[in-house]
Amino acid sequence: MKILLLDDDMLRVDSFLRQLWPNFVYVCQTVEQAITALKSVRFDAIFLDHDLKISHYQIYHDCVENSNTSVARIDKFDNETGYAVAKFLAENLMISPFAHIYIHSQNSFQAKRMKQVLRDKRPCVLVPYNRPSLFTGVFQHLCGTEFDRNKS
Repeated sequence: MKILLLDDDMLRVDSFLRQLWPNFVYVCQTVEQAITALKSVRFDAIFLDHDLKISHYQIYHDCVENSNTSVARIDKFDNETGYAVAKFLAENLMISPFAHIYIHSQNSFQAKRMKQVLRDKRPCVLVPYNRPSLFTGVFQHLCGTEFDRNKS
């Protein structure tokens, strides 16, 4: 099975690699890497994170904590986040057309936006990384195994 993983956190990447072994996992840390991979490989599953830079976490936190800050401030970084990859997939239906898409971002607001952009075009599932119980079904489906906390 070929799996694309978009994530900037190497601890999460390591956990995914251990969980998904022996499948081929193409790890991407940037939007550009992910789109390049999607253009050249037909994936069976795609895992997308939203916040791909430390600054994205801080911007989102600031917007949530400070009601005077516009949400538009978050959206202006869309081209640097997993949202850009979700949008690319929604606009390019022949790219990995049968891939199962999982949004594993812990940023619930942005994960919902990613799901919204894929809505009606490509089915996807929200499985926040901080909710391991949700991953059990995902790993059973993809690998025939359950999510093992000892591997994370």
